[in-house]
Amino acid sequence: MKRAQIYLEDQKYEALREAAFRRHASISSVLGELVDLYIVEKPKKARYAGGFLSGIVGIAHETKPDVAERHDEYLWGDAE
Repeated sequence: MKRAQIYLEDQKYEALREAAFRRHASISSVLGELVDLYIVEKPKKARYAGGFLSGIVGIAHETKPDVAERHDEYLWGDAE
């Protein structure tokens, strides 16, 4: 784990502090969750940035015989 120092505008700091208070959590843990959601997990879904339909166009024409059973995995990137 690494320590980081950040600078936030007053309004952003207050919003973050209030979010942490509502969750009964530390500001650091809320920031960690935000990094997970918007930086770590986002690239995984970025290939479908054009919307849900762009992710499924042509999926039935691929040579994957198990697409009917594993469609969620193929759509959201968990399958190889």
